[in-house]
Amino acid sequence: MDDDQIARLLTSGLSAREVARQTGANRRRVARVRSERGIPTYTPPEPEHGTDARFQRGCRCTLCRAAHSRKNWALRPPPAARPAAAEAFPEEKSRALADLHAQDQRRTREAATRYYHAWTEDELAIALDYAHSATHAAALLGRTRSAVLHARIRYGGTGEASGPTPHRRNQP
Repeated sequence: MDDDQIARLLTSGLSAREVARQTGANRRRVARVRSERGIPTYTPPEPEHGTDARFQRGCRCTLCRAAHSRKNWALRPPPAARPAAAEAFPEEKSRALADLHAQDQRRTREAATRYYHAWTEDELAIALDYAHSATHAAALLGRTRSAVLHARIRYGGTGEASGPTPHRRNQP
């Protein structure tokens, strides 16, 4: 077990751990030989295309994407273990709902005339009346949909201000 044997094994592509195991030398000695002789450190070979490991390392070719999808589908819980109310594509439903809310906000923004005005008691009575949708209340008040939603959060159902919402950084 001399330094030349360690150097030969390192240049053949074995890792420091494997060289230490084969020669009986400790890893510090293997690292010293590598450093003294300028042998580059061991890098594991790149995984083949069409594997999830290659996808995880950044390859986005069709084969690697398919392998990643197969692995994820294999890891999914069986249908019996999933919640009964789960839909096939909930992200599409939530995206469509977000688009509808954005349309409502744009529509009420165009008609809004009372930007940054303080809320009056009469306005709060309409805004906090859940018989009206937020969009309908905004249209009645000349406010935006999000302003009505924020008023409902800030003033609750009482119509009285609970003060400004504290920020976490201001809390002890």
